Amino acid sequence: MNLKKIIRVIILSILLLLIIPSYIILNRVKNDYPLREYVKETFLSELKNDFTRFFTYSEKGKVLTNTLNIEISDVSLKNIEGQIKQRLESLASGDANLLSTNKWDYINAIAYYNTDTLNVKMRIRGDMPSNYNRSFEKATFRLNIRDGKTLNGKKKLSIITPEMESGFYGFLFYKIFNEEGFLSNDIEIIRLKINGKDVGVRYLQEGFSKELVESSNRREGPILRFKNDCVDNLDRYNEHLFPEMISYKETRNLKTSSLSKTYARAINKYDELIRGNVSVSNCFNIDEYAKFYALNDIFLSHHANKCQNIKLYFNPINDKFEPIAWDPNNYQRYKVKLPILKGHTQRYGEICDDQRLYPIHFLLAQDDFFLKKYAVYLWNYVQDDTILKMIGQYDDIIKNTEPELFRQNFQEDFKVEKIVRNINEIKDDFNQDQHLSGNYFVDEKKLSIRSLCNLPLVIDSISYKGTKIVSHTIISPNKNVDIRIPIDSIRAGKAKLKVYSRILGMNKTVKYKAKIFQQKDDFSTTIFKESFNSSYFLIDSIAMTFKLREKHLLLTEDLFITNFGMTWVIEPGTKIELQEANIICESPVKALGSFNNPIIFKSNFSGGVLLKNATSPSIFKNVNFIGLSNPQESNWSLTGAVTFYKSEIILDSCLFSNNISEDALNIVSSEFKISNIRIENCTSDALDIDFGIGSINGIVINSCENDALDFSGSRINIEDVLLTNVGDKAISAGEKTDLSGKNINIASAFIGVASKDKSLIQFSDVKISDASYSFVAYQKKAHFGKADIVIESLSSTSSLSLIEEYCTLTINGKLIKGNKKDIYNRLYTPK
Repeated sequence: MNLKKIIRVIILSILLLLIIPSYIILNRVKNDYPLREYVKETFLSELKNDFTRFFTYSEKGKVLTNTLNIEISDVSLKNIEGQIKQRLESLASGDANLLSTNKWDYINAIAYYNTDTLNVKMRIRGDMPSNYNRSFEKATFRLNIRDGKTLNGKKKLSIITPEMESGFYGFLFYKIFNEEGFLSNDIEIIRLKINGKDVGVRYLQEGFSKELVESSNRREGPILRFKNDCVDNLDRYNEHLFPEMISYKETRNLKTSSLSKTYARAINKYDELIRGNVSVSNCFNIDEYAKFYALNDIFLSHHANKCQNIKLYFNPINDKFEPIAWDPNNYQRYKVKLPILKGHTQRYGEICDDQRLYPIHFLLAQDDFFLKKYAVYLWNYVQDDTILKMIGQYDDIIKNTEPELFRQNFQEDFKVEKIVRNINEIKDDFNQDQHLSGNYFVDEKKLSIRSLCNLPLVIDSISYKGTKIVSHTIISPNKNVDIRIPIDSIRAGKAKLKVYSRILGMNKTVKYKAKIFQQKDDFSTTIFKESFNSSYFLIDSIAMTFKLREKHLLLTEDLFITNFGMTWVIEPGTKIELQEANIICESPVKALGSFNNPIIFKSNFSGGVLLKNATSPSIFKNVNFIGLSNPQESNWSLTGAVTFYKSEIILDSCLFSNNISEDALNIVSSEFKISNIRIENCTSDALDIDFGIGSINGIVINSCENDALDFSGSRINIEDVLLTNVGDKAISAGEKTDLSGKNINIASAFIGVASKDKSLIQFSDVKISDASYSFVAYQKKAHFGKADIVIESLSSTSSLSLIEEYCTLTINGKLIKGNKKDIYNRLYTPK
């Protein structure tokens, strides 16, 4: 064979190797939008990372399971394939809805399972196209066993591709809910053959039938669901809030005398509940539902509890409704990082007030005993490794099946870490201290409390200057409650009510201090009159700018400047005085002073400046902000004397002096460039940046009573920094801040550099003198994590640092692992 022929053979072989997997992929994703999205976002990277797994076809990788072989005649096969083709054509032409109500016709077939030969009726299962649009062999089926026989004791079964049940997450959902005693469909992994052809691994799932109820040790009773009025013509869920309840198999139930009576009682009980004549606990098995929703939180499986998906069993002995666990559809999109519908990865407390989507959740939230039991069950589930031990029982099945499911469905590896992470997030909710906020309004003698928690809370007592009121007020997750407190001596001011609260069912009590206000805001009070008074300005519609008519402006009322597509240009030498007035500006600003002729914003501590939502960059150069205070009105206030919010900012050669506020300068959710600015004589923090991105090149801060530089949730680089006479932390980074810098000089501070709550600080050329602690790293908030500091080239007069467990400090390449505990309380809790 000559060289040209060899080259042709090689090229042809390469093309064949490329064509075969390409054909497989295209065939799989045809007519399946979610799968196309999955392949695009996840599968290609999975294949890249583990290319060999896709081509491992040895018998070793095959699952050792029971085999179900279904024999279908040519006529029947043609019939069912014709039904699929007709349905797809109707969808494509718009003649049928996605959720079609057309019934699938049954065909006759013979099933062989172990040693049994069974006559079956068979049809397509489900209305969603994903049940049938990837060819007949990949469809989901319903099997009805005939002639009085059963398959594993069951007469009605479904054959489902694993990805339709969220893979192993769904498999474990059914297994574990069954183990916990709930009514739930039994599920088994099988190998499916159709007319002798191996078509892959499937789930064999029990259907809704008498056998499902009896195999779960319940007396025969009706299975119920909500009628299709859960979805109206505008695709809104449950327009009438409480949908009609009907039986899952109404004809059968009405034919049987005993079932008919129980069915009638169930419907009547539900109707009486809606009318308010019976209680929630009279209608539902509260204990079982509490445990059920707690376990759903673990598996993020509330999809099955949406209005149109709900199935309930009415227990004729207990005379109450019980939940049925099915159709979790939980991690299917979550685990591959695709867009998620509301409720698919949320917990009970996040959706319990959504009456349209989750009517049963909403009803149960009205029952205090349910809320307590739910919190206790959830606490118990996350405190030990019970769930993980249950999952561990199926390790071998999962490991043996995963390679084949990857080849079959491009299914991502099962990762128990996702469930562990969810369990840890729930633990964090129990461990957090900030579960509510409270405000008391003197004029109304009313304490308004808002839950900040996914868990139910209880207010045990409230006290004010020695007067104690026993409350025992229960608050549903994320809800508000008003408590009347008729104490005549309460006055607005510094004193605070003490509110003692805990998670319902838990023993740990937390004390909160509710602020006291004279009155509550209503529609008769406004924060600012948001109308633009153009009389102060000259407007240039050609240059698209506006300027002050006079270079000296005295404001005695708030000035609001809307964003009307123009830029406010402030000329050198302009002086704006604020007396009981604030400037609220939404337009971009070009304030360009000069060294000898700066722009001045000045107040007698009775006004401040807010620039927000500007659509193009603003520049402040040679601008002095003197004697300002934070803008406030009625019950509303900012923390910064000067605040920039969601606006791109450039600050150059500016002065912030003698401002009375929590922050002299506050930059929030903005991009910025700061150079050569000075901040002095601050009553609290000097510069506070929250969720900002930018750089600081040249800053001097002298004499601030709290923190000099305070960064939260930001990504910042700082250079040429001089910080002197600082009451607390010279530099503080928190809430996942990434802070880098060089040439940092700190003189006289309680703490030189502090990193907390998953922040990373990386500095070089650092000088620290006269500090109680040079470096501190700790975790303050439970939902964040460890903090780290890396320093190169350090000169410090103090060698004392505090590094908490799991945090680190690295100086000139030498790693110091933290070994201290509870640093925050150690530093800031009064002795």
